[in-house]
Amino acid sequence: MTLDECYPIFIFIVFYLGIEYISIDEKYCAAICNKLFQVGILFLCNVLVIKQNALDKINQDREKFNLTAVKLSSNQAAQVHAEDLLRTRELSHWMTNGEKPYMTYTRNDGLGGVQRSAAYIGNSENYYQCISGEYTCDPLDLYNEIDQHELALVYDKEICCSNSDRNNVLDRHYTDVSIGIAYDNYTFTLVHNIEKNYIRFDKPITSDNKIVDISGNLRS
Repeated sequence: MTLDECYPIFIFIVFYLGIEYISIDEKYCAAICNKLFQVGILFLCNVLVIKQNALDKINQDREKFNLTAVKLSSNQAAQVHAEDLLRTRELSHWMTNGEKPYMTYTRNDGLGGVQRSAAYIGNSENYYQCISGEYTCDPLDLYNEIDQHELALVYDKEICCSNSDRNNVLDRHYTDVSIGIAYDNYTFTLVHNIEKNYIRFDKPITSDNKIVDISGNLRS
């Protein structure tokens, strides 16, 4: 892996983990990133880079409509749902355990409002023929699939969905998005949880004897 390929991945890993980045020599970054690859974290790096690409596409569309960029959320509900879709190879806005989006979001420590969009790309009917070699199937181009999905979300959902996904992506009140991605050569699942996080909580929400204690400050 070249320095030019590795350095952006390392910087994004630092950002994703919430580590404060000040100034690190590029060769040092590349050495660490290459070491991560050597110990088998190639898949993790790929997912992080793909998520960043998906976030960039969302914010490019928001910028076209003069909206504030959303930040990448660390909530794992979208990732859990994406992996659930990959296992079942069926598109659903509910989890196979019966949870609705807000339930999975709350179970993963979500404290704001949430709306979900989900995509399943692949041929579930012929999947096993593809992996067995019975059929010759072209592997998916994940970046192209993200491009096409974002294009459809914003510009091609009026007939099927009354533009509900477009309204979510372009809602000026949303602050964050958690992105779930799961894939193999012939299947790609993508989940967006668009979040409204207005309060920066300074301690966990508690309840005792029907009294709920909430403490925090409004985000600027």
